[in-house]
Amino acid sequence: MATQTSKTTDTKRTLRTVPTTKNVAPEKMRKMIETRAFELYQRRGNKNGTPEADWLTAEGQILKELGLR
Repeated sequence: MATQTSKTTDTKRTLRTVPTTKNVAPEKMRKMIETRAFELYQRRGNKNGTPEADWLTAEGQILKELGLR
């Protein structure tokens, strides 16, 4: 899969490698969303919210990062 390194304007952030392809396998996409949803849950201290809300937020973020939204 081709990747592209993108710089951020915030100098405190590190460089990220973001996939540039839109052909992400469904299982890989599911895993990416699952991982991000869990990170969202952890960031808010393992409290409040719902798994469904975390999933939808994570899905939106991943799709945006992949240029699919």
